[in-house]
Amino acid sequence: MVNLLEIPMNTLEIKKSTLQTLLRLQERARNAANTEELSFIITNETKNLIEFRQSILWTSRKGIHALSGVSIVRKDAPFVQWINQLSNKIARNIEAPLLISANSLSENDSADWNEWLPPNGIALPFLFYKDRYNGLLLLTRESPWNDQDIKILSHAVDAYSHAWALAEHPRSSIDVLGSKQIFLWPAVLTIIFLVFNVRVPLTVLAPAEIVPIKPLVVRAPLSGIVENVFVQPNQFVKPGDVIFSLDKSELHHRLQVAKKTLETSKTRHIQASQQALYDQKKREQLPILLGRVKEKEAEVLFLEERLSRIIVTAKESGVAIINNPNEWTGRPVALGERVVLIADPNKIEVEAWISISDVIQFPNNSEVRVFLNSTPLKPLNAKLRELAFEAIQQPDGTLAHRARAVLDSNNYTPRIGQRGTARVHGERVPLFFWMFRRPLATIRAKFGL
Repeated sequence: MVNLLEIPMNTLEIKKSTLQTLLRLQERARNAANTEELSFIITNETKNLIEFRQSILWTSRKGIHALSGVSIVRKDAPFVQWINQLSNKIARNIEAPLLISANSLSENDSADWNEWLPPNGIALPFLFYKDRYNGLLLLTRESPWNDQDIKILSHAVDAYSHAWALAEHPRSSIDVLGSKQIFLWPAVLTIIFLVFNVRVPLTVLAPAEIVPIKPLVVRAPLSGIVENVFVQPNQFVKPGDVIFSLDKSELHHRLQVAKKTLETSKTRHIQASQQALYDQKKREQLPILLGRVKEKEAEVLFLEERLSRIIVTAKESGVAIINNPNEWTGRPVALGERVVLIADPNKIEVEAWISISDVIQFPNNSEVRVFLNSTPLKPLNAKLRELAFEAIQQPDGTLAHRARAVLDSNNYTPRIGQRGTARVHGERVPLFFWMFRRPLATIRAKFGL
């Protein structure tokens, strides 16, 4: 631990509150039950001591261990992959706190730094083991780092190193394992037997959403501009309720022109019919003029029929699924373009997105449990119906396979659009494989085994 008598007087005179915060952080770090709790303290509560915007904790054993403000670190996210590579480069030769900025990095890393992080960073090494540092705490912010900040952070990181060693290798465990008590061996052998012979279900977690089954797609009946949308998200509609309407000004103008042209054609035909009694030439023009009248009548009927389709109504009952009705007002649409979905609130299923690294062998009708964010203590039971063959890129840049699961009939009925987490059960595997599946996959990918 840090000896306060060894701290320079200028540091003690900075702020009494800063030293009090440092002591509280040291106590919190010493009392951490495990490395996960300690990681949270390092990346989030250090902000009470020194102001920063982003905190990143890296270890040589696990890579990116924790990020400030993030509960779960996704190893396949682009930012995590880049910062893991950068931390690995920095940790190779670091022996003291190192100031970092985009100008001190390579051209590729400099561009990524400007995209992801604030301009000023500091790398603080810790976990000194086997003649090298095996951990790195990277802090970034907009304002530059001064000598006072570096001294305070050095004291904090020194305390974190001791706390990490205690949390990762508790003294009581070392003493027990180091003792030569014979009665421990049967327990060890029993554990080894269970690890290789007990079979447990292999499960994966995936983000999930409640979606409708075969909803009615309300499409644009013709090309035009949306004038009004008369429904709101999740509004219940009945057959005949108006969903949206298209702008009728162009069709109305064309219809008026067509009607005037039809009147003119009829007038010419009547005049020719009267003159045909004594004029052979007019009598020969009668079939042509009559054809023009029929043509204009058909055009009027066509425009009237199109004009009657600009008001779109619901064909069946259900709830309207639409993101933002205001975004559709004034928007041009093509013939057949989807505008609104109408879904039966009782005909629903679960849609989950399984990461490509988590796609395992799923038996037919695999068990699925869905924990919605709104009701995490009341999981939904479902059966896996299908798993897409092709992976689709997600908004965060990762690839995932879409899975659909049918809800059991004894569940309560959730609302369409609710989100949560789905736990998909695969086949039963040995406990050893369940524990080391990811490490084995990482080793195989890294060494090409």
